[in-house]
Amino acid sequence: MNSRSTIEVIQIPSLHLDYTRSFQSLLIHLLGECNIMPEYPPRYAVTADAIITRINGSQKEIVLIKRANPPFKGEYALPGGFVDPDETVEQACIREALEETSLEVEIGSLVGIYSAPGRDPRGRTITAAFLCMVKDGELQPSDDAAEANWIKASQLGAMRLAFDHAMIVKDAKLT
Repeated sequence: MNSRSTIEVIQIPSLHLDYTRSFQSLLIHLLGECNIMPEYPPRYAVTADAIITRINGSQKEIVLIKRANPPFKGEYALPGGFVDPDETVEQACIREALEETSLEVEIGSLVGIYSAPGRDPRGRTITAAFLCMVKDGELQPSDDAAEANWIKASQLGAMRLAFDHAMIVKDAKLT
């Protein structure tokens, strides 16, 4: 044998599958037959987003951050991030709000669960978005936020937001 590479042939028993099944199902079956099993079911990333609101005079306002890191670096987004293995989505929402805005928040209600494939270019990500109120603190950016600002709800329609955050803000019915 030479020092280049060798090809190992793996025999796969005949398949009696309905080929209308998804490619993923077929691939998992084939890998299972070869004793090369991927992690299944597939794991998705879970995030939590905070829609932090207040009334300033007669105007509703919302906190938006400018992202310090890709994807969507430099674009406005809701404060939020990945759920740690030892916390709930509610705990992650409160933690991420504090980390990115320096605001302690309390959750008022769930706005929705957002799970569209492709909503995050980093991979399949499912988020829980919560309407939040400020308990304590002064708005200051930190962690993954380059900026943190109070934005009038009336201005949100004209703004471009990262990910699917424009849909989330619309679903929160702030205007």
